[in-house]
This record gives sequence, C-alpha cells and structure tokens, in this order.
Amino acid sequence: MRLFSVRKLSAGELEAYADILSRFKNSSVHQSDPASFLSSLNTENIELLKRVHSVGDMTRDDVSTMSREEATNFIVPDSERVDLNDDGFVSGYGGGKSFMFPPPNAPQSVKDAWSDTTKNMSEEDQMMLSGKFLMALTLPNMQRNENGSVTAIEPGAPGWRNIYSEPGFSYADTIDKFLQGNEASRPYNTQEMYQKMKDMLTKLGDGFDKFGVV
Repeated sequence: MRLFSVRKLSAGELEAYADILSRFKNSSVHQSDPASFLSSLNTENIELLKRVHSVGDMTRDDVSTMSREEATNFIVPDSERVDLNDDGFVSGYGGGKSFMFPPPNAPQSVKDAWSDTTKNMSEEDQMMLSGKFLMALTLPNMQRNENGSVTAIEPGAPGWRNIYSEPGFSYADTIDKFLQGNEASRPYNTQEMYQKMKDMLTKLGDGFDKFGVV
C-alpha cells in the first residue's frame, strides 16, 4: 500500500487492480498461463498494471510473449513476486531482472526473520543490508579468464549458480561471513559505517536465531 501511495494510485484504480488480482488468483488456469490472462485484458487494464508497477511506456506492449515468470510478476504485487526458474532474480515486465531479499524461494522462516528484524529499519538501511546478499550471490558468478580479465556469468547462463538454492547453504553462516568481512574491511571504512553494518548484521543474525533459521 505504501508503494501504491507513492505511485499515486487513486481509490478507483486500487479497486480495479484488486479485481484483476482476484480474477487471476482465483483461477488455476490463469495462474498456469498468466500471459494468456494478460492477453485477455483490455488496454485500460494493461495501462493500470503499468502504473501499479511503475514501468511507464519504456517497455514492450506485447504481453502474449512474456514468460510465465515475467507475466506473473506483472500481475501480482511487488511483495508477491516469484522466481520460477530459481536463478535468484525475479524477471519483470520487459524482461528486466531484479534482486529481492529474502529471495522468493527462501524458507518462510527467513522471510519472517527479515520482516521482524527490518520492521523499524529505514529503506536505505534495508537496501544496504540486502545489498550484502546480492553481492554474495554475484561474486561466485564472476569468472577469471586466462588473461586475468573477469567475466560475469549471466543469470540462467551455463555455469550460473544460485547459492541460495544450493544444498547445504546456510543463511546463519552467511551472516557470520559478513561479520568477518566487516571486520576485515574496518581499516577502509569510517568507524560509523563499520559500526552501523556490524549492528545491522548482528540484529539480523539474532533474528535468524529467533526464527530458527539455519
């Protein structure tokens, strides 16, 4: 609702969006083929979904060619986005990919711990904290070439790793690694930044303990 307010959606637009969402969620046929569902909507409804997701006119209009993941994420609210191919990113309208934490496919305990820990945290701090997890996802996908250059493996390409879905991955251990990294980089940061990150990571680690996150 906060995002809808920022995007200046009227009460009528919210009611119309709720109707679209209800029709989608109450039909297993629509959920299995969201692109066809989008194709059945009129231009006014498609324009409304653009406003809901704040995509404007920068992206394509042919909704029938969307993948299931793209189409689903164009329909549902941002908080309900899906990662159907489990690459660690969510695909949206126009084919763009974005990272969200917790990942859509994370255990519910991770989502509950994050929600509880960050409920009074500023958006800036939440982005700073989630950025640590984005970096942890991208670094294993940096490939060093024979000439010393570095190539980034793209999500979904051969060799791409989504560490958050790998067997044995531990969110709790990752917090410990982040804390160790924060200590190692302490000489290169201000005392304020060092302490801020330490406090946020410690708080999230405590949240993981509280909700039984491994």
